[in-house]
Amino acid sequence: DGHLNIIDTTTGEMVKRTPVNGDMHGALAMSLDAQRFYGATAATEGSNVYAFDSSTGDILWEAELGQIYCLSPAVDEMDRVFWPTMEGLFAGYNGTTGEELWNVDINQPSRSSVSVGPDGNLYLAGFSTNLTALNPNNGDIEWRAPLNSFSEGATVASDALVLGDYAGFLSKIAFDGSVIWTYCPNECNANRPTRVAIQGMPTINTGRVYFGSYDGNVYVVKEAE
Repeated sequence: DGHLNIIDTTTGEMVKRTPVNGDMHGALAMSLDAQRFYGATAATEGSNVYAFDSSTGDILWEAELGQIYCLSPAVDEMDRVFWPTMEGLFAGYNGTTGEELWNVDINQPSRSSVSVGPDGNLYLAGFSTNLTALNPNNGDIEWRAPLNSFSEGATVASDALVLGDYAGFLSKIAFDGSVIWTYCPNECNANRPTRVAIQGMPTINTGRVYFGSYDGNVYVVKEAE
């Protein structure tokens, strides 16, 4: 409704409503020092990206991104904030000052979350049926790895990225873009997306990958030793 709502987690009471230029869209991201959190609005006249004081909810800075739908941001160890958009734009900002570091059209409309790898690179899936790796310093594309269908994002493991797609395939992709393995749990079909689609990002724990499917099942895949 055009506001950021701050709610007391103990009482559930509304603490503050901070007005913004449109509906808040996507999840918020916290700075590493927990002093700021970042979010974006979805507005027909163009979205803004924001940094808020985590203690008060006050706006610390805002910037016009110019796209209608900004998605959930990611924050790296240098407190740089990165936003993808549904229109294919991707932008990086200094999380402390709000200075725009770069703003590039990667020709990859996306509604997926950005993942930051241990190598510092940014990883983004989307509607282009690719997983794309980008340099966080300038937004340059390092590589693209083809998928069987569009995806909602990759989970970072210690040695690679794991993601599902809407054709129903689960894939593990190395940080250099090479495919380590692809697994089909149930009648995968790139020509009939969504029927067995893997929606959302998988969870990884102790050598197992957990994910849900449009077929109504939750799957657990154990990696080979």
